Amino acid sequence: MRWKAIIYKLFKKKKQYDDGINKIYAVLEQRKENNEKVEYCIIDIKKNGFLVKVKGLYAYLPLAHMPWYYPNKNAWFCVAPYIEGKVFYGKIYYVNRAMNSIIIDGKIPSVSPPSFVVGRLYLGVVLYKTDYGVFIDFGYHFDWQHGVALCMTHHTNFERGEFELLQHGALIKLHYWGLDMKERYIFSNKPACIFQSKDGFLRFDKRRLEVKVTKPLGGGTLYLIENIYPAKLPLLRELYASDEKRSRVKQALRMIETGEIIHCRAVRPGRNNKFMILEWDDTEEIEIFADRSSCSSLSDIGNGSSKARQMDDVSCLDDREFEVKVIKEVGSPVKYLVGGVEVAQLPISKDLYPGRKKLKELKLALDMIESGEIIHCKALKLNDKDKCVLLTWSNRPEIEFFAARATSSSLMSIKNLISAEQAEELSKGFSSQKE
Repeated sequence: MRWKAIIYKLFKKKKQYDDGINKIYAVLEQRKENNEKVEYCIIDIKKNGFLVKVKGLYAYLPLAHMPWYYPNKNAWFCVAPYIEGKVFYGKIYYVNRAMNSIIIDGKIPSVSPPSFVVGRLYLGVVLYKTDYGVFIDFGYHFDWQHGVALCMTHHTNFERGEFELLQHGALIKLHYWGLDMKERYIFSNKPACIFQSKDGFLRFDKRRLEVKVTKPLGGGTLYLIENIYPAKLPLLRELYASDEKRSRVKQALRMIETGEIIHCRAVRPGRNNKFMILEWDDTEEIEIFADRSSCSSLSDIGNGSSKARQMDDVSCLDDREFEVKVIKEVGSPVKYLVGGVEVAQLPISKDLYPGRKKLKELKLALDMIESGEIIHCKALKLNDKDKCVLLTWSNRPEIEFFAARATSSSLMSIKNLISAEQAEELSKGFSSQKE
């Protein structure tokens, strides 16, 4: 009796299970007949499709009936780990209760294309690489709610070494820069790629652009539109017709300090659409920067980082005296610092200091100057070869003061060898001879 009860319960449960399965199949057959949507969940990838679940029953979704298409079949194996467990909507393509077979058709217009924002960062899946670029699906960023967002990014749009490190199935973050002339997505981490888009130039045209100027220590000048997009500011005749204006702009550019902002207009994208060519058309702004060269002092020059850039005009400094710090180091030539920077030289020649006596006195004074002491000189001219200012020391009282140290030092050495009384007599003798 006990075994009969157990068998009865098993048959009863099986009947209930079969009844439930039959009801599900009936629903699916009704949905197929009415061409209605069904919800399915992706479970696993197979050789030519995906194993999915519909209403608790296992079904099959062929790759040919997936909601979107990839040109390369291997791309599905890269995407599979990211779409497993995701829910999509489709229709019943085939159902057979006797064979327990259900096939899903996912190709229905159930999703709208994604909407990208220029300059925003998006996350995508690397599908496969070629010699010229990489194919990426950015549908991952939208949790596949908009289906596929396939993009081919050229290897030149990656930073150096970044393209070689990309692996199939890896996630990558790239910025969106618009659509090119063939209506293809442009993704890259290089802001210059915005100029490749069909409306890239229009974003900057007819606008007064803020351009940040950066002057690296290694030389050169960098221009960034809105502190993001690279640009160049060439001194072309087509932009600056007169030599006078071009010279004035060149002078103003040299006087700009790193980090300062100027205002320009966009002319056209540069070579291979990698940068924007600018024209500095703000005359008032140009004059402000150009006038810096005519009112700067040598101390201002010393505060800069590039001597060659700051030595443009010393004609206005001829009649002014500046503090020059003398640095003497063992085994090194004498250095003359203005504002803490070595930007000056003090040549000694008969042309600058006529007269044998004056020249000899000047050399003696220079020899007696201690390291770190200050003298006062005038700017003579610019030495184009060494990119420094040549100075002339014409302060007579200062020269005599330092030259007199030679006499004082000789007296001190004599005092160390003779008595105090003899030294006093010699001192009186020196003073009487001087009188």
